[in-house]
Amino acid sequence: MRFHKWPKPTAYEETSRKRVAFAHKQRREREALPLFADMIAKGQHSVEEEMARRAEWWPRQQQDRRHERASVWRQARARLFAFPEARRQTIRRAWRDCPYPADPYNFADFLHQIAVGKLDPGRPPWKYHARAPARTTPDPQCFGEAFKRVDQRRIEPALG
Repeated sequence: MRFHKWPKPTAYEETSRKRVAFAHKQRREREALPLFADMIAKGQHSVEEEMARRAEWWPRQQQDRRHERASVWRQARARLFAFPEARRQTIRRAWRDCPYPADPYNFADFLHQIAVGKLDPGRPPWKYHARAPARTTPDPQCFGEAFKRVDQRRIEPALG
């Protein structure tokens, strides 16, 4: 099975670009309603307060995202184990070979596509499957030979 190493939580990195972008956002908010610019400015907090808020919010947001991804993995694995054993092995083989990233959301969608019948794990679309040749008469000599029914023997009267 393919594993994705999720990055360890990092501290929020405060940069001059983030500070300038926040100040620009506040200026746009004031300029959008020039008659209320003073009221809007009173309700806005400073760049330092915003950076402190983001520094506090960032680790929580990362942890919440990891919890959400873990939850989706658990739900997808439960859905996988709801399939019969033989089908489950086919699905696991197809997932191992598929070009999708080893991501819980992709895996959940992969299983959903199988459940609704849009994806056949025995014949995945990312692998080449030779088409069965059409059962036709390549060089028919007469009309009856060109349009005979498949899997049905038919005796035609001889012309002549």
